[in-house]
Amino acid sequence: GTHTTSLTIPNPTANITTASMNGYQYRCVASIGDASTASSAATLTIVPGPTPVFTQQPQNVFVTESGPVQFTVQVQNSTNVSFQWQENAGSGWQNLVEGSEFQNTQTNSLTIADPVINSSHPMNGYQYRCVANDLGNAATSNAAQLTIATVVPVAPRWIIVLTALAFGTVLAWSLRRRVLV
Repeated sequence: GTHTTSLTIPNPTANITTASMNGYQYRCVASIGDASTASSAATLTIVPGPTPVFTQQPQNVFVTESGPVQFTVQVQNSTNVSFQWQENAGSGWQNLVEGSEFQNTQTNSLTIADPVINSSHPMNGYQYRCVANDLGNAATSNAAQLTIATVVPVAPRWIIVLTALAFGTVLAWSLRRRVLV
């Protein structure tokens, strides 16, 4: 704590970026009445982990109907790995933000709620990839593409067959309908 004899920094390696806590300095100031003294500075050193190795890359997804879509990666040799999913909508890679459209943006399995119905923008042809970071050593997965097929409903087409049969002086009519798909 800030008013105790020890300082605990909870999870200083969470979501390590270039602006991490590595190199931060800390010291203790002890006070009694009007007198105080400061300790020497201690430097926090975060040792980078191994570079993550992807054992499962995200796969292209082809969607024809409404529903959630997932992209998944797996890494090996990483103990403190963090994930960040990115999207390329045609103008470069952008980090995804957690919300109603995207879930699990900082896990190994990204979920897109419903790219067919609930998307605020058309997502056909968009690409997705994941950056895995282990205490400062990062690796980027291959890109996977989302393809949304437009399904056009086809109305049934009817054929009507009218047949005339003659039996002596009696004429009979027969009517049949068939649906062509």
